[in-house]
Amino acid sequence: MSLRRFRYFVAVAERESFSRAAADLNIAQSALSRHIALLEATVGAPLLERSTHGAKVTPVGRVMLDDARRLLAQVDATYDHARRVADGTTGQLTVSMIKLAVLSPLATGAVASYIAARPRVDLQLINMSSTEQLAALRNRKIDAGFIIERSSQLPEIDYLPIVSDRFIVVMREDHPLAVHDSLTFDQLRDQAFVTVSMDQYFLGQAKLHAAFHAHGFKPRVALEVGGDVFLQLALIARGTGIGFVNESVRNALPNGVVMRPVPELQVSLDVDLIWMRANQDPVLMDFVRATRAYVQAPQS
Repeated sequence: MSLRRFRYFVAVAERESFSRAAADLNIAQSALSRHIALLEATVGAPLLERSTHGAKVTPVGRVMLDDARRLLAQVDATYDHARRVADGTTGQLTVSMIKLAVLSPLATGAVASYIAARPRVDLQLINMSSTEQLAALRNRKIDAGFIIERSSQLPEIDYLPIVSDRFIVVMREDHPLAVHDSLTFDQLRDQAFVTVSMDQYFLGQAKLHAAFHAHGFKPRVALEVGGDVFLQLALIARGTGIGFVNESVRNALPNGVVMRPVPELQVSLDVDLIWMRANQDPVLMDFVRATRAYVQAPQS
């Protein structure tokens, strides 16, 4: 039985008029009457009482009307759900973030904005290193990931640049060098540094050391920590020394710690959103579009 006939019947029953229903449905009244007659023949009983004053539902028609409304509502909901799945506004998504991306206002802002705009998407956020994310992408354990220093030798990976996170110097606000708006390598030569071990953050430390070597600079290391940047910052806040960190930690600085740029040090870590190029899942593509729009929009 055609769902169209149920829609026609509901239209006539709700308007109590064949002529008004035909006009609203943009169908000839004679054709509408034939469809209702065929529906009544299938049911085996009159659904509408016709008169010069219009059309009223019969007791059988009342039962049919209630059921038809529920059926049509379910059909409409099914179509609507399918459309939301097709355009990526409903579904599931798993995204991983490296710690540096968690500190980036652009990366976390893009995720928060997406969550607010897509309440029907079940978004799972997990923390992974860049290496772990690449393996998880290939194994379909995650759909996308925010990583640092994406390799250009991975043709199966597509990507969206998020931010270039430069290195700066942090120190206590009462440190003698804190009076300067920016610093030079010459000013830093005799300072005690708190550094992060190469094993912990190889990419960042390798880029830093290459830049140090190019400028003939060798930091005097007072302490090398094996934890993360927060341990480094905590010790700097206690006056153990100063240190190089990424600018994204700005909003996570301990009280009494300030940042100062080193214009000679043109070193940064690139944060990218990556996903498998072959994965064209509508939810993932919608997330990529939303993230691109967020990071490309003017930031206040």
